[in-house]
Amino acid sequence: MNAPTPVSDLAGRAALVPAAITGGVGAAAAMLVVAYVLHLPGLALPGPVVGGAMLAALAGALALVARSAGRASAVPVGFGAGIVAALLSLIALGAVLAEPIEEHGALRGVLMFLVWTLLVGGVGAAAAALVRPGAPARPVAAADWTPILAFITAGAPLALITMGGIVTAAEAGLAVPDWPATFGANMFLYPLSQMTGGVYYEHAHRLMGAFVGLATILLMVVTLWKARGPVVKALSVVAFIHVCIQGLMGGLRVTELSTGLAIVHGVSAQLFLTLLLVIGLMTSRAWRAIHPAVMDAAGRQRAFSIAALAILFLQIALGAITRHLPGSNHPLFTHVGFSIIAAAAIVLAGSHAAKIGRDPVMKKLGTAHLHAVGLQMVLGVGALAVVILHGDAEQPTPVDLLVTTTHQVVGAILLGVVALTAVWSYRAIKPETRPAPALA
Repeated sequence: MNAPTPVSDLAGRAALVPAAITGGVGAAAAMLVVAYVLHLPGLALPGPVVGGAMLAALAGALALVARSAGRASAVPVGFGAGIVAALLSLIALGAVLAEPIEEHGALRGVLMFLVWTLLVGGVGAAAAALVRPGAPARPVAAADWTPILAFITAGAPLALITMGGIVTAAEAGLAVPDWPATFGANMFLYPLSQMTGGVYYEHAHRLMGAFVGLATILLMVVTLWKARGPVVKALSVVAFIHVCIQGLMGGLRVTELSTGLAIVHGVSAQLFLTLLLVIGLMTSRAWRAIHPAVMDAAGRQRAFSIAALAILFLQIALGAITRHLPGSNHPLFTHVGFSIIAAAAIVLAGSHAAKIGRDPVMKKLGTAHLHAVGLQMVLGVGALAVVILHGDAEQPTPVDLLVTTTHQVVGAILLGVVALTAVWSYRAIKPETRPAPALA
């Protein structure tokens, strides 16, 4: 048996591009989230600590990529991912670069960070692949990177929804009064030292939104290049258009002082997350390999899933209205009362999905319904307690921010799970056809 040969031809090198893009997007997302958390108002951690944590996040993300890239391809994939991560990280590093160079050495720090990003990408990924027992000599098929990239990209708007929830809960939505500039300065060059309090929450949300837009563009390119089927390619274009409209709505919400746009912007973000999850599912190996099973329960499962999806979407819209109109009790009471109907619909769809057929994906999705809706109901009770006990407070406590924002984030995840179940029910099962009765 001949030993596998390294990928050396042009087509082979091109096949590594999706792996490098995936690793770079994941690494940059991890670094941005770490930087956001460590710069939260009140922490005030020194720059070397934040930088070291970001490099650790980079190394961890690229090590995961190297586990699949294989020994022969780890170095080019690592360096390529490092380049992508370095370029995407400039979204946040511009804030450091904008600081006075003679005082903070910002330019030198940024250049050193970019160099370290490349070194960690290439050397770290190679080391991770070499020390892994049984690491494959060649990478997995390039097409398998598309769903990974889709799910990683979906993680970015999930982080963005979290940041947006904090912005809303902290009432910092208008802390920066202009857009796309920030207090008249270039959004990407607004000094980090001036991002304090609500300005930090709002501005960091904007920067993360820019990253989500760039990641969506890369996902669209890879999907159009590598994915199979016109539907999923069209969905990637829809995702690109959606993220552009989403960014525009976020900006107009500020310039037009529109609460209505804020509500639509929040709900649309959760739909965008769901769209990316669907793209990930439709480009996955499981989607390609499934042979639809014939089941009499197919029609019921589809009906349950679609109904649960529609009801949950309405519930999320009511929640957005409640968050953006805190002085009105009617949306709050409607949201609380309707939650019982939404929970019942989700439990019905989830329990039915968990017990029909032998499809492991459907069973896992059904089980996820039940766990997520249980957690969401507990968080809903906590969020209601926050409104009742601290609704009149001038500033929410950290616990209040945590409870209300987590409630919103779990709702977004639940919407994605229900949507995946609905889509999978059309792919994995089909209704049983019965022969027409014979005429007498």
